[in-house]
Amino acid sequence: MLPFTPLSVVSRGLLLFTAASICAATLSAQPISIRLERVAAGPDIISFGLPLARGAVSDASRIRVRSGTTVLPIHVTPLLSEFDAAGNPIGLRAVLIQFASTIPVGGSLTVSVTLDDPASAAPPSDHTAFAQLSFASSETADVVDRTIVKDGGTYRLAESNARRMTLFTGREPAVLAHLPDGYLAHSGILGPQVTAVEAASDSDRAGLKFLSDNLAPYIHSSNYEETFALNPAPDSVVDPVENFEGWLYDRCTTHLTASSHLGDPVMLRHALRTCS
Repeated sequence: MLPFTPLSVVSRGLLLFTAASICAATLSAQPISIRLERVAAGPDIISFGLPLARGAVSDASRIRVRSGTTVLPIHVTPLLSEFDAAGNPIGLRAVLIQFASTIPVGGSLTVSVTLDDPASAAPPSDHTAFAQLSFASSETADVVDRTIVKDGGTYRLAESNARRMTLFTGREPAVLAHLPDGYLAHSGILGPQVTAVEAASDSDRAGLKFLSDNLAPYIHSSNYEETFALNPAPDSVVDPVENFEGWLYDRCTTHLTASSHLGDPVMLRHALRTCS
């Protein structure tokens, strides 16, 4: 487990690159192309959450999903609302979208989502609970036992009993939604952000580039994704659920922030397991 460092401040989102001004109308006017990938078996129901920029959507009933030119019958559930100073709802920040479709494991379907669409809506499908549309998924680490052995006139480390250790078991959705590059960061759902590509190309943020460049190695190491197998001792491979003292911040938020900034679906899956 990595110690608290200046790099960890970035993964907390405290210094993660103030986003350029993104007009909500820009995010709402154009169709959103989403690739839906089935990563595990389950019912023939597609379910995914869609973050929304402030001011992009006020009426969930005007959201449409198309496969090609066909408007699909969908069930839309508001998940998060935006409120004014008086506590009155003034818009939506996230919705859950579900519809029936058959996608084999390993296959994918690309759909187009419009947020303010006057097209006639097909009758909605029924809502299906997350427990039915998700699967148990383990967070693991590759470990090996090492001992010192004499080999001729020298000593060396010998490895044995290589194995994959399960740290904890969370849940993931059976269908993973791949949003367009930069969409999650620009939605502002995790706070003001830009993508790693935008940070690298912006001279005004040149002083922060090293933080962006090293965020991915940091996250991979925090998930024990190394080029070598680790020592299985409890103080070497720490279970982040049983012993969370090494994280002086929220692991779930850290991984979500990293996946948003870097656009890495592997990091997103780590985040989903952790957040569950």
